[in-house]
Amino acid sequence: MMALLEITDFSINYGRNRAVKQVSLHVDAGEIVTVLGANGAGKTSLLRGLQGVVPCSGGRVMFVTKKADAEQVANNLVLQEYECALLHGDMEQAERNKVITRFKRKEVEIMVATDVAARGLDTPH
Repeated sequence: MMALLEITDFSINYGRNRAVKQVSLHVDAGEIVTVLGANGAGKTSLLRGLQGVVPCSGGRVMFVTKKADAEQVANNLVLQEYECALLHGDMEQAERNKVITRFKRKEVEIMVATDVAARGLDTPH
């Protein structure tokens, strides 16, 4: 099977500081990739770097476990000038529908959702 994404020895430097060192990644169609690591490990730098190399053909959904975490992630994305929408279980159903509709119409590229609120989502974005 041909890889959907193949990256070998990907590194990112900021001046003399190395933020990401020799990351290799192989992703087949249908696979989901999770980036884990401690604070300061370079997860954000890696994702930003890949964003500049790998084109995105659809939207992104970021799942978090708590409403407060979802709000924090969404606020951080807005501060970094990303268009995003927030979806959590405390929202009225009409408001949740508006968020999902905006995402399906590609009005926002990123939807941050709690895992409970996202159950049953069908968004071919």
